[in-house]
Order: sequence, then structure tokens, then C-alpha cells
Amino acid sequence: MVFLTIKSNDEKLFVFESSLSSGVEKVLTEVIRLRNGIEKIKRLVAEVHDLIEHGVSWPPERRGLLNEQADELHLNPNQELSSRYPQRSNLPFASCPDPRLKRSGLAPGAAESARILSESSTAALNLTKSEPLAWDHLQEGLEIIQGALAIVYPRGIPSFDPVQMELANTEEVDGSLIWDPTLMCLWFASKSLSDSETLSKYLGKNEKSKCIIKVSQRGQGPPPKERPFTEEEEKRLLLEQHRRAETLRKLAKEQDNSSYSGWTDGESLKKKFNGVENISWKTGFK
Repeated sequence: MVFLTIKSNDEKLFVFESSLSSGVEKVLTEVIRLRNGIEKIKRLVAEVHDLIEHGVSWPPERRGLLNEQADELHLNPNQELSSRYPQRSNLPFASCPDPRLKRSGLAPGAAESARILSESSTAALNLTKSEPLAWDHLQEGLEIIQGALAIVYPRGIPSFDPVQMELANTEEVDGSLIWDPTLMCLWFASKSLSDSETLSKYLGKNEKSKCIIKVSQRGQGPPPKERPFTEEEEKRLLLEQHRRAETLRKLAKEQDNSSYSGWTDGESLKKKFNGVENISWKTGFK
């Protein structure tokens, strides 16, 4: 199996394992699927953190309204939310109003509940960094978060909550954030990979190889080439170059100074015997 480091421009997305006999179109479809899955988990983790801070979401008609506006429209669903979606063991909620006016402010009151949700989010996010990455890793991350929610909220959370919408695949997402495999293509060594070919045409026959594959939109030309050095490596090389230049400068200076020393004068012994070692022929005695 060949290991493909998938990149978008210079950003590393993940490592994907495939066979050189696999078709480019099949690999592209799976790569886009994994990338969209990673973004989904990132959105879900962000929403879970909001849930920990400010509780379940208000219904769409209540979001964005100040308390005074909600009172005028008789939209105060907090009591209903707390009764329909209680915490485990009927633990009390903590009041933590959402400054964005999106969530109810009925935050999990128990530190244990917050810890369960937080650790499940971290575990799901860490699974997206698995190398090589497979769809099973992403599915496991979603199941971990679902399990944590079932513990903290035994009766579930509202269907209109962004967390539940992500889990139910009914989320509202900007289309530009979701990649379409029909609009994307793969590149290797500044060459576009044809969907009708297999990977072996471009990567050779060695199944133990490791390659960098870049993803870009069709029709935009080749993505930028790989930098020969990373930013950290460039800094280290510049520092070493500066140190070497300083060392050479000091050696040159010491060599210049030593050329004027008395021991470098081949006539010094003769002058000493003749008693003229301290005489300058231009100005007399030194």
C-alpha cells in the first residue's frame, strides 16, 4: 500500500492509504469524503463547546432576540427546554447567558457533565489526526460524541440544536465549505491526475512509496510547488550561516593581527644579537 500525504496548497490535510491499482476517480472521491468528514467533526466540536458554555439552542424563532423582545412576542422557551431535555439524574442547570443570543443559557451545572462532553470532543478531534486516516476513524469520533450526549442528556437534545443537526446530517452549511469531488482534481509533481487512469501511471509500481498529493479546483492550474525547506528549517539554516560567517570573520581578524606579531619576523633573532630590535628606521627608537 502507498501512503499519500494529502495537501491543499501548503496545508497538510491528512495521510491516506491506497493501492497503486486504485483508480484516480475512486481515490479522489474518498479523499474529498474524508476532508468533508474532518470539517464536519470540527464544526461539531465547536458546537459542543458552545453547548457546554451556554446550554442547548433556542428555537430558530427565538434566536437573536433580546429578553425584552422575547417577552413581547411571548417567546420564553427556557422552562420548556429544561423540562423536556433534562440532564442526567435531573441535575440543576447553571445560568450562563449566550452573548450571541443563540443558546438558552441553560449550561450543564455539574463539572462532571462538562468534562464528559469536553473529553469526548477532544477524543473525536484527535481521531481526525490518525495516520493513515480512514472513514472508520471519523465514524468512531461521531459515535463518541453521541455517547457523551446520551450520558449528559438522557432524553436527547432539541432537533434544532446545531449539535443534533450535525449528527443527523441536517446542518445548514455554506456550500463553499463542502468540497464537491466533481469540481476538484488531484495533482502530483505538477501533473494533473486523470480520473480515468490508475495511480500507478503517475506514482510507479512501488507499493511501499510515500507521495505528496495536492487537491485543487479544476481549471485553476497546478497548485504551488512544495517548498524545499519548511519555515523552521529555513530559520535554522540562516542561523547556521550567520554563525559560520561570524566564525570566519573572527578567524580572518585574528590572522591579520598575528601577521604583525614579532615572532613572524624572520630577522628578529639577528636584530636582537645586533641590538637593533627596538629601532624603527623611519622614526628612530620605538
